[in-house]
Amino acid sequence: MASTDPTLLELSIAEAHARMQSGQLTAVRLLEFYLDRIQHLDRQGPCLQAMVTLNSDALEQAREQDQYLQTEGRLCGPLHGIPLIVKDQCETAF
Repeated sequence: MASTDPTLLELSIAEAHARMQSGQLTAVRLLEFYLDRIQHLDRQGPCLQAMVTLNSDALEQAREQDQYLQTEGRLCGPLHGIPLIVKDQCETAF
């Protein structure tokens, strides 16, 4: 199961970026790992139901960031390719 992958479970942002820049990891792969984990822990399994809303455009945004890195040869910012969770008391727009 992908959500128990120890190489991604406790990956720091710096480590994720280093792997992305070396081609060992993509933003899509990292996002899929966490979406898998949400599905396993939040929707099935213990059914934590901690995630109210998921961004339906997240995979497309991750693909765009992977394309940017491939085309430009650099990260687009300090959170390039890093999936984020926003506390539900904050209003956000995707």
